[in-house]
Amino acid sequence: MNKENIWPIVGHRNVVKILQKGIVNKKLAHAYIFSGAEHLGKSLVADYFIRSVLCEKQDGSFCNSCEFCKSLDRKIYPDFYEIELEEGKKNISIEQIREVSEKISKSSFLGNYKIILIKNAESLSLGAHNSLLKTLEEPSKKTLFILTTDNLELIPETVQSRSEIINFYPVKNKEIFNYILEKGIDASLAEEVSRFSKGKPGVAINCLQNKKLIKDYKQEVFDFLDLLNSSLKERFDYLEKNIGKGKKFSEKSVLAKSVLDRWLNVFRDLLLSKNLAKDEISNIFAKERINLLSRKYSSKMLMSLIDKINKGKAYLNSNVNPQLVLENLILDF
Repeated sequence: MNKENIWPIVGHRNVVKILQKGIVNKKLAHAYIFSGAEHLGKSLVADYFIRSVLCEKQDGSFCNSCEFCKSLDRKIYPDFYEIELEEGKKNISIEQIREVSEKISKSSFLGNYKIILIKNAESLSLGAHNSLLKTLEEPSKKTLFILTTDNLELIPETVQSRSEIINFYPVKNKEIFNYILEKGIDASLAEEVSRFSKGKPGVAINCLQNKKLIKDYKQEVFDFLDLLNSSLKERFDYLEKNIGKGKKFSEKSVLAKSVLDRWLNVFRDLLLSKNLAKDEISNIFAKERINLLSRKYSSKMLMSLIDKINKGKAYLNSNVNPQLVLENLILDF
């Protein structure tokens, strides 16, 4: 692909190359699963992929000026369907899948692809998975499914086997750093943001769009570092502040996942500091605090805590009570 055809994203060049090659050679799979951690850019790549599939150019890029590009921009392309978890719901329902399956069984309005984007496909209910499987087993011509997921293990093997799996990996810090610099950001701040983004361009982009996120993130890290030398009461007060009472289960789950990611980053930094890899620390703004606190733990203890936090994240994906998961973990710190 020449430079004019490169999608405006940070990283993932191999992924783009694979998808563009399928468009140019007219050898697209019936279904794709975009798999990887959140904030890596799966949804953005899906958007550019959809645009490039539909665009009249058919060279792996999109023009933003043809009939199909304009209709997507105006959100009136009649053969594009987006399915995602509805607010307040634990799962994507079978009714959502059946409704779209019924629509795509009919002829295309414009004679182009019928495209179905399913975000956070790990949220599909068992019935929804089975209904989707039936549609994938009998693919109609020029119909394209794109599923995004943060956890491929929660997608049934039967669905995986009928899809092309595209894995997304963390982007190199240098690529994110250079992207931030190009936006006119000070080099020291660019270094901080690229480090704590942990290879996730979406985190960096969100921080650039809302500088308060950077301030809040730093404060959250310092609060957690304080917590590691606090009393049991102060630890439970901390949980009350971070996920609170009276919130819906789904809201608590989202907040708990964010808290666990923050804890995981700090304990990884403590382990790096403990093992004299201080230059690899992601939270460099708290480097002195982290180096000092690392003396409190052995490497074995830190690895055990990291393992427990990862198990806690798995419990959240299995809809275990978020408050209980965090309370059990915080007792071990």
